[in-house]
Amino acid sequence: ELFIEFTPSDFGNLNKRELEILQRLSLGESNVIIADYLGLSPYTVQDYIKSIMLKFDVQTRVEAVAVAFRSGILKWFHLENDLF
Repeated sequence: ELFIEFTPSDFGNLNKRELEILQRLSLGESNVIIADYLGLSPYTVQDYIKSIMLKFDVQTRVEAVAVAFRSGILKWFHLENDLF
C-alpha cells in the first residue's frame, strides 16, 4: 500500500529529543545545523535519526518526516509556533 494510515499512538515511543530532531528535519535542516541548534554532536544527531527511522520502519529521513506529518505527530501549525 502506498498510503498506510498511522496514528500518533503508533509512535508514542519517540522520546523528547527524537521529536525535537524530527521537527528540525521537517524544516530541511542538516545534521550539522540540528546538532548546533541542540548542542549535540552531528554523530549523535545521526544516531537519533537512525533510531527514528527504525521506529518508523522507513529507509530515509524524508520518509520519516512524511510519516510524522501523515500520522499527526508533526503539524505545520505547531512547527510555526514552537520553532519561530
